[in-house]
Amino acid sequence: FESSSEGDTVGLGIIPGALKKFDEKEAKVPHMGWNKLQDTKKHPILRNLIAKHYLYFVHSYYAPVSEHTLATCNYINDFSAIVAKDNFIGVQFHPEKSGSVGSLILQNFLDLVYSPEKVSS
Repeated sequence: FESSSEGDTVGLGIIPGALKKFDEKEAKVPHMGWNKLQDTKKHPILRNLIAKHYLYFVHSYYAPVSEHTLATCNYINDFSAIVAKDNFIGVQFHPEKSGSVGSLILQNFLDLVYSPEKVSS
């Protein structure tokens, strides 16, 4: 992303947009715990996954939903849980703490890295 409401540091800019902080007046921040995927798009990183799988989150900032969003979650508002652009993929959750679903996403990532397929979105 290009920037964050957290400070003046410039992001990598691979994906356009700015990260935002959850509104502490609306709910407890950080967002910590299990939350389910919603609105998933077809992409190799999501192979064998469907919306409504639960993943583990710990974060105070979020990426708004954009054209690069592959899956969303909702906490206070909808946010990007998984994003991709060209050969870059980012996740908001902790795959290593997300049980078998997180393991499947990591395996899908490895399959992408070690396969001749090109990733684009």
